Amino acid sequence: MSVLALITVSVEFYLALEYKNEKASGEATLKVKIELLFFSKTVDLHVKRDFSGSSGDPTFAMLMPKPDWNEYSDGFAA
Repeated sequence: MSVLALITVSVEFYLALEYKNEKASGEATLKVKIELLFFSKTVDLHVKRDFSGSSGDPTFAMLMPKPDWNEYSDGFAA
């Protein structure tokens, strides 16, 4: 974007996502360049994140320990 050919602003955005071996990762870069007459300044902002996959939903045995299950089921015994 240019305003009266005195000020120019450039914005560049890069985004990459990857999924490998049950892990997702991503990185992004934002580059902003401002030109004002004879002055020019560029700023790069970079971020990277890693997300590991889960081993799946918990099993019933993980959610309900044996003693708790026995107590619960005994409530229905005649």
